[in-house]
Amino acid sequence: MTNRKTFAALALVLVAATAVPAFASERARAQVQPKLTVAEVDAKARELGYTTIRGIELKRSGIYEVKALDANGGRVELRVDGATGAVVAAQDDRGRRHDGDRSRDRR
Repeated sequence: MTNRKTFAALALVLVAATAVPAFASERARAQVQPKLTVAEVDAKARELGYTTIRGIELKRSGIYEVKALDANGGRVELRVDGATGAVVAAQDDRGRRHDGDRSRDRR
């Protein structure tokens, strides 16, 4: 009888252990679904003056990574919030923070 109870307890633990990660991964996937589409992010980047969009990729965090060229032809990588469309980070190909205005770089 003790073996049956032990087996039942072990089976219950195994079922619970496999169900929790599955539930957690479903929750995580639901949290990163962006409100904006790739086309809307593309339009937003162009609206901000980025001329050539070389690629847009959705990251697990719900942030879009946009590779583009700025008005001066410089390569830029933007991080765009998939829910709001706000640019949360931007840097040029040298790793410098970028806001689209390179006039400050000429000092």
